[in-house]
Amino acid sequence: MKLNRFTHSSAHLFSNLFSPPAVAATLGFIVAWQEHPFWAGTLRATLYGALTCLVPLAMVIYLVKIGRVGDIHMSLSPQQRRIPYLVGFLGALLAFILFYLWGDSPLLTALAACNVLGLGALGLINNFWLISNHTASAMLVAVFSAYVFGWQTGLWLLLLVGLVVWSRWQLRKHTFSQLVAGLLVGAAPVILLANLGFLVS
Repeated sequence: MKLNRFTHSSAHLFSNLFSPPAVAATLGFIVAWQEHPFWAGTLRATLYGALTCLVPLAMVIYLVKIGRVGDIHMSLSPQQRRIPYLVGFLGALLAFILFYLWGDSPLLTALAACNVLGLGALGLINNFWLISNHTASAMLVAVFSAYVFGWQTGLWLLLLVGLVVWSRWQLRKHTFSQLVAGLLVGAAPVILLANLGFLVS
């Protein structure tokens, strides 16, 4: 009984630590610092994080507060995720447009583009299926990092992806197919943009 309680608590902890907004914002800062000096990178990463993470997260918290969704992970039904996905997609699109127009952050621009494609796909699939956003976000981070920082980094991050998959499965938030589909949706935008020349492997 104690072991089961510990396992459940660990899964809940990992699920929260590696939530989509947290992993997206973290990667945004790392990429921004890769492209710019500390303060310039911090400014750009803060803007990226506000548009792609904080605004959608604030919307989720608001929906929880008014009773439209049950919890911040929105795991009960696809309908609960429609508004947050739309807000996240629009935020990522605005971030992409801004960074593209500024023209001094190609990696952040590519990351925002990955978010636009990924959230667009997740939002469409969400209309009929509760695909895993957690595994999609974790896999996007791992594959993007592999292209930008090297495949050794990507392989290490795959261990974290495994923890995310395990935690969501342990908490019974998704079926196995929903978890695997999330992995595919997370990897696909990065691979597509890399093949189009937006990332250098």
